[in-house]
Amino acid sequence: MNRLALVYDVAYPFVEGGGQKRMYEIAQNFVAWGWDVHWYCLNTWDGDAVQHRGGITYHGLKGYTHLYIGDGTRSRRAAISFGRAVLLARAHFSQYDVVWCGQWPFFHILALIVRLVPWRTQVIIDWWEVWGRHWITYGGKAGFFGRILEFFLANLMTRAGHLVAISNQGVRETMALGASRNGIAYIPNGVNIDEFAAVPALEGRSDIASFGRIKDHKNIDHIVRAIALAKARGHRRTADIIGDGPELEKIKALASEMGVADQILFHGRVDQAKLIGLLKRARIFVHPSTKEAGGSITMLEANACGLPIVCYRHPLGIDPSLIRKGLTGFVVDEVNPEGLLAGMEEMLRLGEDPAIRDACVAYAREFDWSAIAGRYRQLFRELSTSRGKKIEE
Repeated sequence: MNRLALVYDVAYPFVEGGGQKRMYEIAQNFVAWGWDVHWYCLNTWDGDAVQHRGGITYHGLKGYTHLYIGDGTRSRRAAISFGRAVLLARAHFSQYDVVWCGQWPFFHILALIVRLVPWRTQVIIDWWEVWGRHWITYGGKAGFFGRILEFFLANLMTRAGHLVAISNQGVRETMALGASRNGIAYIPNGVNIDEFAAVPALEGRSDIASFGRIKDHKNIDHIVRAIALAKARGHRRTADIIGDGPELEKIKALASEMGVADQILFHGRVDQAKLIGLLKRARIFVHPSTKEAGGSITMLEANACGLPIVCYRHPLGIDPSLIRKGLTGFVVDEVNPEGLLAGMEEMLRLGEDPAIRDACVAYAREFDWSAIAGRYRQLFRELSTSRGKKIEE
């Protein structure tokens, strides 16, 4: 039996988030193929440290589990704690055919470097994004260390292991760090098409839907301001805002201040069925985030519901090549509420055509998680063969 170890500080479904959801959906396919799948993460749940869910064995490691500090940035203490936990874990990582890691928060990768020398086990790292200068904006002086670590690991792991970028933009940015192109694979995000097809729309109708963790870089305030601009021009636009986060109350207050609170419903965190139902009752999906690692799962989930998306063109945002202009979405060049409103109105106009909704669903179908997982299996097979190991069919 083939054995796969996932190493990432948080695990889905215990903690929601794009990176861990990607790993979970792909891992589910490996379970279906008969692989023995284990996930090493921080223990963020109540009960036994070892949990069995959906065919995956979760190993909760002891460590500091407050992942974010007051301003919404990642806790350095938690990052170091997870690296230490991986270093000291009783797991025999060398007994796995493949060790697959999420990129953040870096220190666990350093721990695995120490534990897996002399590299008989294949290590794959999902390298979701390159921060570059953003490290300084995000972490101040401490950001210099993050930038150095990013450069060091990208170069080392494209030679000693292998990186997976989730967009062509990510491939280019990783190569700009000096990483070897031969050590980078491009495997995009995916979506569970069957799950989305099975859920009907909820009652009612909204112009706009948006969901995700409500943080500063998600720019949900731009949606509120765009709706207020539309109102001032005589157009009433309604929105469903789905998700929670540190900026939620601030955004609610802004909606009241701008006189559009009656046009926006804030749903907070909802289950998957309600999320899909809310998306399907909307006309378009607006995603003004300026930090998305190039490829966004939420974008594909919106497309799977028949929604074209509106997003910003930004170096750290969604890779524009993932959007088919005028069919599956619209990329806005001006990163401000005025530009966002122009993009929204354009897609609201185009979105009236049923062919647009059909095109969105057809596009999302190309990224079904089963197909994405198949690309990982092929990568695992090729890389393991190069190390003298054979992955069973």
